[in-house]
Amino acid sequence: MAQGTTAAQGAQSLQSGQGGQPQQGTQQPQTQMVSQNPTALKKFGEETISSTLERINAMKGSGELVLPDGYNAGNALKSAWLYLQTIENGRGLKAIDTCTQSSICNCLLEMCIRGEHPKKHCYFIPCGNSLEFWERYTGKLMRAKRDSDIADIYPQVVYEGDEFVYTVDELGRYQLVSHKTNIDNIDISKIKSAYAVVVKKNGDKYLEIMTMQQVRKAW
Repeated sequence: MAQGTTAAQGAQSLQSGQGGQPQQGTQQPQTQMVSQNPTALKKFGEETISSTLERINAMKGSGELVLPDGYNAGNALKSAWLYLQTIENGRGLKAIDTCTQSSICNCLLEMCIRGEHPKKHCYFIPCGNSLEFWERYTGKLMRAKRDSDIADIYPQVVYEGDEFVYTVDELGRYQLVSHKTNIDNIDISKIKSAYAVVVKKNGDKYLEIMTMQQVRKAW
């Protein structure tokens, strides 16, 4: 199946038996979505996983990619394929019917490059005929703890009425002094800011702070 075609177009090709063109003298068959055609679905899944694994192995062979210890790309791709079959766009159409195979392969490749698993660390989102990779905060946290000197991150929200005090240490890093809150302050419409205490593997701590305006802009 050509990488720039959608799965639905590939299914039509399988049905016609002539590269998607109806035989002379016959009525052109209706296009059946690949998600509704078990044969086309199986073939599309095998091609997609195989193509992605080939790219991963090529990148590993050239030294471009080193997968995390214990990460099994084959198992992650099988899990992703099951998840992919459940994804629908805003019109209720399956992503495997509307998105190009190349964009699906790129999503799967991005997932494996980051050493992540579908739904647990990332989502796939249909945008037109393209499937886009979207990393969850859980994926970012996992990679930060795996690939850097960060041991853990503890996020928190500051509401109007909270007493939030922080300072700047001798290295110019923010440090939490105290945060006093009250259950009566909890109101999602009255969030002033958010922060996270970052704990490094050597025990050092520092603070990251964002105003609500910064948070909205980051979205």
